[in-house]
Amino acid sequence: MVKIILSGYDGTLLFGSIEKNIKAVHKWRAAGRKFGIITGRSLDSMQRQLAKYPLEHDYMGLNNGAVMVDGSHNIFYYQTIHFDLAWVLADFLTKLPVDEVTFWGVTGSKMHSVPYDTTKISMKTANFEQAKQVAKQLSDMFSDRFIVTPMAKQADNYGYIEIVPEDTGKERAAARILSREGLGGFEVAIIGEAYDELEMIKKYSGYAVDNATPEVKAVATRIFLSVADLIDELIAED
Repeated sequence: MVKIILSGYDGTLLFGSIEKNIKAVHKWRAAGRKFGIITGRSLDSMQRQLAKYPLEHDYMGLNNGAVMVDGSHNIFYYQTIHFDLAWVLADFLTKLPVDEVTFWGVTGSKMHSVPYDTTKISMKTANFEQAKQVAKQLSDMFSDRFIVTPMAKQADNYGYIEIVPEDTGKERAAARILSREGLGGFEVAIIGEAYDELEMIKKYSGYAVDNATPEVKAVATRIFLSVADLIDELIAED
């Protein structure tokens, strides 16, 4: 039996009717199940989102898994990039075709400024193909220190790159939540849509929403129109 659902946020929970998803999550938790959000957003960004969209939750994996909080937003895990190494990387990025480089701290972000608590570095490129090329270059140079992921968004034609410390990422965020709950992989339902959720969905035989990238759809066990549809089906199966 599935005891916890872990969902992406921007392209997943916000996809379709957010009001329908909010009601479904409430129904799921009222049945004694757990719900978590795994996102690239920071804590302060998600707190602003939750003020608008009151999604009940027991966990959040933030900054692509570099920061983990419980339902009361107490931080129980975080991993940072060493300050000196972040500066080396920041200097290297000035030589690459990237724009809008953002350094994310434990709770927020600072554009063009390296905080002492850098947990994630994000940037934009001209298109997804360029993002993949730059990501490969970064991975080749820093593969033992970082996880580098190229991304594309449905909303525009730009490419994006996100860098997080080694042993983080969305797949590891899911694993940390399951470990904290004492659950196995067969007791979780993962649903998402973004390229950086691909490995997480593949590892846990997860699901995709209808607007997922082709790569994510290719590894998903099944495609749902919304998170609410997944919840309705899981409840109906019990």
